[in-house]
Amino acid sequence: MTISKTRPKAKPKGRKDLSGSLEDYLEAILELSAQGQVARVRDIAKRLGVSMSSVTAALRALSKRRLVNYDPYEVITLTDRGRAAAQQVRQRHQVIRSFLTEVLHLDERRADANACRMEHGVDDVVLSRLSKFARFVQESQFWEQGVSEAFEKYCLETGDEKAGEPGGAAA
Repeated sequence: MTISKTRPKAKPKGRKDLSGSLEDYLEAILELSAQGQVARVRDIAKRLGVSMSSVTAALRALSKRRLVNYDPYEVITLTDRGRAAAQQVRQRHQVIRSFLTEVLHLDERRADANACRMEHGVDDVVLSRLSKFARFVQESQFWEQGVSEAFEKYCLETGDEKAGEPGGAAA
């Protein structure tokens, strides 16, 4: 089991007033650039499954907050503050996703979808505790005693369908 060992950082300046939706736009721009692609309105719209007009409105809001460099019909880039905020969102997503897959044994697709929703609402204390609990389970003797497998068996025995199968625990 490989639980993320990085600790969540404090929220960067400029992030505290961002909606979950705006955080998703920052994360999409970061991911596009990390994949060696340029971020254009149509690319962001496709990635997030939203209209191009929605992307344009979000980019204007992010530009006003000085989190993105945006000019119509040009490539969109993150400012230093925008990159810090996007990296923080991605880190939160990774911690939650790791907890859901490695501790709760949810399949990757379900864990990813839930982490995307949870990353916006979980505060730093809860996120830190999730990360610490996952590391505790991984590093403690309890893990060697098969607690993870026992938990998965318990879920099945108590009527919880396999979390990775359609019809299993709700996403």
